[in-house]
Amino acid sequence: MTQLTQLQMKFAALFPEMELRFEEPMHKHTSFRIGGGVEIMAFPKSREELSDLLKASALLDLKPAILGAGTNILAPDEGIRGLVTCLKDCLSGMEDLGGNRVRVAAGVTMTRAAVFAANLGLSGMEFAHGIPGTVGGGIYMNAGAYGGELKDICESVDVMDFNGNFRTVAAEDMGFSYRHSMLEEEAGIVVSAVFCLTPMEPDQIKGKMKELQ
Repeated sequence: MTQLTQLQMKFAALFPEMELRFEEPMHKHTSFRIGGGVEIMAFPKSREELSDLLKASALLDLKPAILGAGTNILAPDEGIRGLVTCLKDCLSGMEDLGGNRVRVAAGVTMTRAAVFAANLGLSGMEFAHGIPGTVGGGIYMNAGAYGGELKDICESVDVMDFNGNFRTVAAEDMGFSYRHSMLEEEAGIVVSAVFCLTPMEPDQIKGKMKELQ
């Protein structure tokens, strides 16, 4: 077995119950199937684990890279030193809040979120059905297609900073513009988002999604 780096040993000691992979190939986690080994790739399974991981990283003066579904990511062949935190399987829930509103966790794919809303008879996410990637990545860069953007349906975003602190940001304070949000300047991680949608017959919604597809 290859000798562990000092950083790998520190994280193994700090997080004995968390899934950590050392020298994990990035090509297994990117849609382009490229990228070399990551010194540490962490797979937290809850918001609490993520917070603990970020707090420990801050104490070590280490800023982790955040990975969702890995779509459109150009990872270097020489690999990445430091920590990559994969959130695709960490933040994965969806919830009907009533009042035509749904909360979707950042690790949920845009396609799954659109189908979830359609099954509830809620329209507004049809444009997102064919967008690759996760809701977290979509919020971060205000993803859009076919004349729709996430800013049009977003009510609020739950954000965690790189010190592990959690807050809720109203959509009007997210600085949404074309393919942009304030998170590109103010470093933070999308935990979940609340979307406000419009009632419609599920068959009509699914017909629209099929037409766009």
